[in-house]
Amino acid sequence: MNKLPAHLTTAITTTASLVAIVQFVLQISGMNIIPVISVLAIILLIAVAIVQIYSAANNAGESPESRKKRKRAIAFIAFDGVLVVFLIVVGLTGTTSKPAVPVTEDPAYHRSVADEYMKLERYEPAVLEYQNAVDLEPGEALNHDKKAQALAAQGKYEEALDENIKAVVLEPEVAQYHYNKGVTLFRLKKYDDAISEMEEVIRLEPVGPSGYNGCGVVHDGMGEYEKAIADYDKAIALN
Repeated sequence: MNKLPAHLTTAITTTASLVAIVQFVLQISGMNIIPVISVLAIILLIAVAIVQIYSAANNAGESPESRKKRKRAIAFIAFDGVLVVFLIVVGLTGTTSKPAVPVTEDPAYHRSVADEYMKLERYEPAVLEYQNAVDLEPGEALNHDKKAQALAAQGKYEEALDENIKAVVLEPEVAQYHYNKGVTLFRLKKYDDAISEMEEVIRLEPVGPSGYNGCGVVHDGMGEYEKAIADYDKAIALN
């Protein structure tokens, strides 16, 4: 087997190194790609090394200087192969391990983050953040009420209702929680229960328009248009 020209060996090993470096940068940058090119580079390096070793073993008459160059080339190929493998392993490790997530014991922090997700209409992470707040402060009605809103935004009204109920149980004198529960019940077409919640809003805030407005929406949904008009008139008078 003829030996590979020195310039070709250098070109192959250098290219393999560059490919591995590029692969490494892409991997740690978060690009989830399979390092097929780097694997091919390793195979190519192994093939070159085999050719060099085979050539050295079958060229007994080779000059000492040429033999010395060939040994240096084999050493360079071995080092390059180790470098390629190292870069691939480190790159893959960097993408498979989860980045550190800041953890805080302050439920207000999680609510604030969730509120921002809600503004962006990213409801799933909002629910997760509100749940973090619930886990840290399960006795806070606001956490359950906000989680209910995020669930309702995804159309998960049954789950939202569970959270609405928890909020109302924890703070039954807060009219807004009853209103939000009434809205969820309305979306579930549980109109009678929705009216009951809106009437509770009126009891808690008799000079506020929201309870009457809510009753108007529900009566409209029930097809009771005369009652809806009467409710809206009262809401307008208080607004």
